Amino acid sequence: MHKQIKTVLSLSALSMALLAAGCGGGGSDSPTSSGSSNLTVQGTAAKGIIKKGTVKVFEIGADGKPGASPVATGTTADDGTYSVAIPKSVLNFIVEVSTGPGATMMDEIKGEIAVPDGLKLRNVVALTQAPDGPYTGHVSPLTELAVKTAENAAGGLSTANIAQAKQAIRTKFGFDPENTKPVNSNSSDAAHAREDEKTQSLILAAVSQMSASGSTGCQLDDLVCTINKVTAPATMSADKTTFNEVLGSTLVAAAETVASKPEVNNTGKKLEEVRNTISLTVAQQEVSTSKTPVSGVDAAKQLFTSLRNTSQALQAAGAAGGALDLSATAIKRDFDQAVAPVDFELLDWMSLIPAGIEFFENYKAGIATVDPMMTAMPGVSPLTPSRMVYRGGYPIGGCTVFSDQDGKSVATSKDTAASIGCSLWDRSVYNSSTYDTATGVYSYMTVSKGIMLIPNGTNAYWYKTRAKSMTTTVTPVLNQSPQAPYQPPQITQSAPVTIGTYGDPATASTTNTITYTKSESGITGFTVKGMMPARVDYFNGSALTDHEVWNMAFTRTNEGSNVFKYALTGDFTSKKGGKIVGHMALGSSSFARVQEDGKGNSVDNGLKAVSLQVSSEAGSSKIEGSLTVSDGKVDKSLSNYRPTNVSFTGTLSNNLIQLFSGTLSLGTAGYENFDPRQQVSADNQYKGTLKIIGKVNVPGRPTLSILVSATRSIASDVAEDIHAQYNDGTAVVIASMVRTAAAGELLDVSSANGVSFKVARGQKIADVMKDSAKVGTIDLDKGIVYYIDNSNTFESLK
Repeated sequence: MHKQIKTVLSLSALSMALLAAGCGGGGSDSPTSSGSSNLTVQGTAAKGIIKKGTVKVFEIGADGKPGASPVATGTTADDGTYSVAIPKSVLNFIVEVSTGPGATMMDEIKGEIAVPDGLKLRNVVALTQAPDGPYTGHVSPLTELAVKTAENAAGGLSTANIAQAKQAIRTKFGFDPENTKPVNSNSSDAAHAREDEKTQSLILAAVSQMSASGSTGCQLDDLVCTINKVTAPATMSADKTTFNEVLGSTLVAAAETVASKPEVNNTGKKLEEVRNTISLTVAQQEVSTSKTPVSGVDAAKQLFTSLRNTSQALQAAGAAGGALDLSATAIKRDFDQAVAPVDFELLDWMSLIPAGIEFFENYKAGIATVDPMMTAMPGVSPLTPSRMVYRGGYPIGGCTVFSDQDGKSVATSKDTAASIGCSLWDRSVYNSSTYDTATGVYSYMTVSKGIMLIPNGTNAYWYKTRAKSMTTTVTPVLNQSPQAPYQPPQITQSAPVTIGTYGDPATASTTNTITYTKSESGITGFTVKGMMPARVDYFNGSALTDHEVWNMAFTRTNEGSNVFKYALTGDFTSKKGGKIVGHMALGSSSFARVQEDGKGNSVDNGLKAVSLQVSSEAGSSKIEGSLTVSDGKVDKSLSNYRPTNVSFTGTLSNNLIQLFSGTLSLGTAGYENFDPRQQVSADNQYKGTLKIIGKVNVPGRPTLSILVSATRSIASDVAEDIHAQYNDGTAVVIASMVRTAAAGELLDVSSANGVSFKVARGQKIADVMKDSAKVGTIDLDKGIVYYIDNSNTFESLK
């Protein structure tokens, strides 16, 4: 069964294969029959939690309309719960909650308020038979949306319309509102709620936020109007359901707003997590649905048949292809390798190389000035001919003029200038720091990359390049006397160690060349042909490649107001162990748009846009499409600058099989608060986010439509929070997996038809539920699901 659990993960999440085999604890027992002629209907009613609300239950007639008189009435308790008894013969019914004497609601924005007149929230139920125990169905604006959607369709509240409406709601929101208990997002309960309960609480809080802001077009604080906008019926057709516009970007923006308010959000979900889950699913304006209802055991069989068939297809593809890996970890790994040459270091070199050439030419012409920011650096003479180069308002490196070609002797005049050496700013290696508590000695590793430019005729240079690592040790002077002058710590640096291989330096003059064009305003374009420094793993300082080989052309155009467009075209080749391990080509429409300061430096927030048309191969993977890079941030040490949003739209192939087409987005949250000089910990970390939206091709199976979101901290080697959906044409499977230090792992799997099961680490048996009734049991060790039907059938999931 663990293979099937992995299938749920690897398919649903294209990436929940991050969950190790092993799941745990006992399944819950289904309620026992009371032998009564009545059915207990229970749940919780909320927009915010509704106290003393009036509860009415109406039977739905054969005409698809509720009866005029309720079959049961009741009142919600102070915690919003309700419980009423209806005849067991009533299988199709509506639960309605409205205001009543003294009824109040715990609004997440306004606090406790009177339930507004005109507010009516409902849940609709269509059963094939009465469950043995109570029926639990919660009531909220999201269940009201399902009621209105079914009501608005031809035939009204028919069984088919109800099933399709609920299927659409589950698919759009990624959870089942009817079976997800409402909690207020700012309550103490929110901190300990289930993941789907937390997500729902923020969506319900977002409704109050929309009411308070008037973002739906209603008057400020008109909650009834806002709920009516939110619950405007979706439109159902034979194979899809389309939602109203308010349930798209407006709701997403409101959810992000409440997530950023500590007084509203007590769920523990950070803004970046909300963006990564709610914005992924809720943003869907249209979802696939079916008008054919599937109930009970048949719905469960549909879910497990989909899981089994897809699992078997994956295993067969892996056996045939040798390495067909559909996990998101593999896709992200291959994606990272494929696009690695176009990280921010490419943009750094794009700025540093022309800046160095211009400074050298100006120094030779006697018009360059010494940069006080460079000469203020430790060990740099005030007379050193040098300049610092900036991007995004932060230094990315500097250049110094030398009188030799090896960077050993600084030039003393324009007549002695023979070369210019430029280096990217040292970058700290994560987790390289050590600290001795007894002596206070502290050390850390940094990596630098440099290039030595030597004139080679008119508008041409040849160059040498390297990547190097160095360890810095800080030794404090202990037990200093308060009366004596302060003695600063001693700082020493190890000898540099070359990272990568670069061949015979004597051949660099013929193999590594830079040419450029120039106008009165400065360099307008340049080409780089030859070796560039090795790519480095900044988690341990090791070489990912021996070196890179560039054949790149850059064209710089002034678009006015010091905004420059850099057009990029050419290709990169990565070599490791003497072999080509990756190749990337940039199309002619690739560009970076930068706001500069008039000296070739990018100003703070100056990187306006990066759009690259890429075709890249790494290992067994190939990507083709459009890559955008944005939102650069510097870490707390001010030594590392990186994009915090990378988005790719196109195709990814693995072993010559087109595996994926769609959009893959990678984000980084909290990078500006991370200090790589310190050990990674709960207080010193940042989080990476992953989103995948698109289609996956699995040999032997229909094309899968997928949605994936995942969050991972660099302090952890596994994902903490994964949410996903896939649709193979026979079933829409929704899955989430959450890891916490306290509770471990919890996997929650359901289908849009309302079948669900939950698995915790160590669990042996799990119940399969639909409509508050147990329809099967999974034996996780044996990989068998036992169905509860007249013939007590079972099937293997292997």
